[in-house]
Amino acid sequence: MKWGFFILSILFLFSCGTITRFPQSESTHSDLHVVFDIDWTIVSNYESEVGKLSKAGEGALLYVEGKPYIVRDHTVTLIENLLAKNINISFFSGGTKSRNEELLSKILLSDGRSLKDIAYKVKSFEDLTKVPGV
Repeated sequence: MKWGFFILSILFLFSCGTITRFPQSESTHSDLHVVFDIDWTIVSNYESEVGKLSKAGEGALLYVEGKPYIVRDHTVTLIENLLAKNINISFFSGGTKSRNEELLSKILLSDGRSLKDIAYKVKSFEDLTKVPGV
């Protein structure tokens, strides 16, 4: 019975196509992916959040298409930590493509790149699918 299990295990390993795996650090592409919702996750409408957000955090006030937005505390730190772990980052919002891209281009990481620069994908209102009957 032990030999049968052993032989079956060997056959299973060979059927996988490869026996060796490379550590994550040797890979150039991450299988991990995080998608951030833009509104109310990484930014908030400034007028509705006055007094609720920490004044000590990043709190960058940005104007996009004439509307004020504030970057949520720790957003940049979180994204930089994910990038350091080779994790793909995308962004989504039901806002227009032009608004989302402009907003992301104004949020800068400590190395000077914007969130738009590091984004794997940016999805917007134009990418939504209309569901009949809803």
